[in-house]
Formats: sequence, structure tokens, C-alpha cells
Amino acid sequence: MNPSLVAAPIRCALAALLAAAALLAAATPAAHAWSGEEVARYAGGVERAWARLTDEHGGVRDVLEPPYGGFNYGTLMLAQAQLRAAARSDDEELRRAAVAQVLGTLRRDPQSDPFHVLGATTLLRDGQAGRLPGADWERFGQPLADWIGRIPPFRGHSFASAAGYDNWRLVFAAGATAARIRREAGRYALALMAPDGALTAGGRSMEQSWVLAAAVALGAMRASDHGPAARTWRAFAERAMDRLVRVHPLLGDGTIPVVPGLRHAWDATIMDGYASMTQYNGLTLFLLQDAADRWPEGVPLGRIPADARGQLAADLGGSRLVWGRGPRLWWALSGRRTQGDGRYQQGLAAAKVADAAAPGGWRDLLAARPQRHGISSAWLLRTPRGTARLVLAHAGGRGGNVRLWGAWRLASGATYRRAHWTLLARERTLTVVTEPLRPGEALDAAVWAVPGVVPALARGSVTPRACTVTASGPACPLRIRVARPGRVRLTIGG
Repeated sequence: MNPSLVAAPIRCALAALLAAAALLAAATPAAHAWSGEEVARYAGGVERAWARLTDEHGGVRDVLEPPYGGFNYGTLMLAQAQLRAAARSDDEELRRAAVAQVLGTLRRDPQSDPFHVLGATTLLRDGQAGRLPGADWERFGQPLADWIGRIPPFRGHSFASAAGYDNWRLVFAAGATAARIRREAGRYALALMAPDGALTAGGRSMEQSWVLAAAVALGAMRASDHGPAARTWRAFAERAMDRLVRVHPLLGDGTIPVVPGLRHAWDATIMDGYASMTQYNGLTLFLLQDAADRWPEGVPLGRIPADARGQLAADLGGSRLVWGRGPRLWWALSGRRTQGDGRYQQGLAAAKVADAAAPGGWRDLLAARPQRHGISSAWLLRTPRGTARLVLAHAGGRGGNVRLWGAWRLASGATYRRAHWTLLARERTLTVVTEPLRPGEALDAAVWAVPGVVPALARGSVTPRACTVTASGPACPLRIRVARPGRVRLTIGG
């Protein structure tokens, strides 16, 4: 198998999957309409910053976690992005750093994880297609091909097995079925984006830069197809690029903070344990260079689904999220716990108010929930039979007036009783109303708010706890306790 032949489809699939997984009135205008040249210029500036952190042997210094620097899949992707930029500008600094990194990688044993394979085969494909500086390609082209040929099978999943590869080929050959799945995945990605370009209301990789870069690449790719949704995809790409630049302003050394919280606490623990500056800057730049190459210059700017008042989307069978929009407020709620990680807990996940004075036109009321913390966003019902957790199963209505149905489940898995919530998104407030508490029951919950936001509770207590820093930045937990019979009514904003 020629590895260069599989890089393009895998790369396209990666952009779609990363933008959709990671774990959706008038359109919110972009700060300005980006051009492919501007995207490339932004990426090139960051690539030069990393070139200054690359030694003569190709090792890249990770300024946050030195043990994760040197050589990894992100540094190889960084080299690919630097070489693509150097082919446009003939930048000697980029060429020097990138070639040193590639040659340093080739002196090491081949790595078989999918991201190393993607970075290496994309580099090979670009060199064979004449998209890299010719003199540099002559130095490492054949050694790179030999290195790829020695990549051992990856046993972490079936991609490397003959049957697994045949299944991948079957997907690419599936015709109408594959096209339908592509459309469905695309609709999900479009629906998931908040009006300010945010994509990660819950789960891992929250607020990470590469998620936005993947959205930029996906939007540019789909808009450049000039299909019926091209204008929407152009808006999707623009909104993600705006958010990347706005929420991840460059650090003093010119690199991208993987999460915005790093500007408030230089602490790797606010990210996923496997994340690092070198890996995720490299992946971010790898995707941005791809977006710049196919930027849809002639496609007019459209709107995304979250620009429509009344939007409501529910994925209670998958991500467990429900999200929607009222007149001037966009929100997201997790309907059930799926992992012990705090970002997967049931509870309120996001609330954003339209505010012309705020950067990006929207102001956050809630902060990103932390991965590890003693205070969870889950709503817990204390009952005579023990503690019950909320599991939502259905959602209906419109984004400003939503009905939610489910059950309170005991630790044994048995249903304690049914649950029925109403969620109201008004001009500047988000209100949750539960079914009535019964005698002998109490409700404990928490929300993670940005500093200065304190919810109002009709009955019961709201107790602020010490603020900390999460992926989004400063975050303040507020404990909620209601122990009297009757409906619980919690309002955020005002």
C-alpha cells in the first residue's frame, strides 16, 4: 500500500470527526471576513515562534511541560505546516527548523499511532506533489518513505489489520450510504456550534485550540465544495477562526495557549493528561495550513443554526447533551453522567448572553467545568431510599421554552421516580424549573459560573465556594441546596 494515497481521505475524515466529536434572529457577524492569506499569515507567525524553540537537532522545547517536548506527532505535524508555509514565503528560519525536526524524527524508531502515521504520510504526499521546498524534499524524501515503510502495526485498534483496512476501503466505496453519513455528520457539526463559535460544552478536549482549527479546516473544505450549504460552512469556518484568535490570544513567546485557562494559570492539570503545548500547537497548525490551502474565497458568508432563535437540538442518546437558543441566550445542558470526569457530569454546561459590547458578541455566564474537583455540576436528589441521579431521556419544545423528561435513578439502577423539567431561556436569563420535591426529599446541585455571576434560587440556599481556573479561565462553583417541598426554580443571569 502506498501510504501517500491514504493521507488525503484520512485527513478529511479527521477534520470532520474532530470538529463533530471532541466530544449548535440575525447572524452573529464575524469580526471580519478571513482570507486564505490571512489564515496562512496567522499560522505562519506561530510556526516561526516554534522555530525559535527548535534546536539544531530538531528537538522542540515544550515551554509548559519539557518532558513532552522534543519529538512527538505534534512536532512532526508542526514541521509539515512549517514547510508548507516556507514553500509560499521561502522563509529560511521555517525551513531550517522543519528539516531539523523531520531528520531528527527519522533518526528515531517509527511510531505506529494514527497521528504519527497521518503526519508522516501527509508530509510524504505533499513532497511527492511538489508542495514542499524542493531542496528540502530532496534531503529527506527517500529517508521518510523508508521510515514509513518500517512503521510497525498498531495494535490499539483494527486500522492496521487487513480486515480493518478492507473495512475502511468499504466505507470510502459505499457511495450513497457514505454520502448520507457525511451529510449527517456535517449537520451535527453545524448544529453543535454556539453563536460565538464554541464547540465543546462537555467532555474531554474542552476549549482546546485544535478543536477550533479542525472546525476551520472542515468548514473551509465543505464550503469549497460549493454545495447547497456552502455559505453556512463558510460561516462555520469564519466563526471558529474568530474564536481561535479571540479566545486563545498568543502567549508572549508567540505560541498558542492550548486552552484559554493557561493565560490565568500556567498549569498543565487544567488540560487533559495527554495534552501538551508541542503536540496540540502542531496539530492546530497542521489543520490551519490545510484550511488556508482550500479557503473558500468566493463563497458568501451565511449563518449557522445557532443564529436562529428557537433552535433546539438534543443528543441524549449520544453525547447526552441538549442545547438551544432563546431570543438572546444560548445554553447547553448535560442530561446524564457518562464518566467520572467532571466534564461528563450531568448538569448545566453553558449559558451565553448576546451582548454587543462583549468580544464576539456573546458573554459567558458559565465557565467550563473542571476535569477533577470535589464539586460536581450534577443534580442529586436525596431521598428516603438513598441518593438518586437525574437521567434525562427526551426533550421537546423550542429553544426558549423546553420540556425535559427522564427519571431519577438510584445507585442500584432502579427508578426512584420520574423527572419533568422546564427550561426557559429569556432575554438575559436561563431558568430551570423542576417537578415538585416531596416531603423527606432534598436537592443538591452546583453550577460553575464565571466570576460575578450568582444564580437566584426561589427557595433554598446558594453557597459560593473558592474559585479556581479551568480550561476556559476563572471558574467559581456555587453549591445549591433545597430541602423544602415544592418546585425548585433556579435562574442564572439577569
